[in-house]
Amino acid sequence: MAKVSVDYRIMENAAREVSGYAEWIKLQMDQSTVEALKLATEWQGKDSAEFYQKWMTMTAKGSTYRNMLEAVESYRDYLKYVYAEYQKAQRRAQNLASMLPKF
Repeated sequence: MAKVSVDYRIMENAAREVSGYAEWIKLQMDQSTVEALKLATEWQGKDSAEFYQKWMTMTAKGSTYRNMLEAVESYRDYLKYVYAEYQKAQRRAQNLASMLPKF
């Protein structure tokens, strides 16, 4: 009898890596935002406020950063879903196989 096996842990590890990458991206942007705020407060003049406003548009909803972060998080969620589905299917197949008559 042939045995079909899927190593769903690979998907679990990939989801964990993607999740870590999303957290790293957030951390980098948060740190950059703090630096931009420091620059805007220490920098005198009209252009300092403009600089900070432009920076905030880079991190606002609909920005490339937010869209990329949402895509990465969506990919992570998809990997978690696929991992769970493969895990359930493998358990179900093993349970069904164990119920087959043995000759």
